[in-house]
Amino acid sequence: MSKWTSLWLTELGEYYMGWILENKEWLFSGVAIAIPLALIGWFFSCRINKQTQKGGDNSTNIQIGGDFKIGGNKNDK
Repeated sequence: MSKWTSLWLTELGEYYMGWILENKEWLFSGVAIAIPLALIGWFFSCRINKQTQKGGDNSTNIQIGGDFKIGGNKNDK
């Protein structure tokens, strides 16, 4: 690595460290809100029943995650 690249990376690192130190209050208060919300979302998503499907020998199994309509009106797309 050249002398100038090393110097530039050092100055860039100092700039970002200074920015983090100057803005640490609002930066980390956002993290303090995001982590509990992520944990709550994960907890509730794990509690939702997942679809299960059992099939016997020589059977064709089709599983659909939403509504499925056979036939219907000509205007249905």
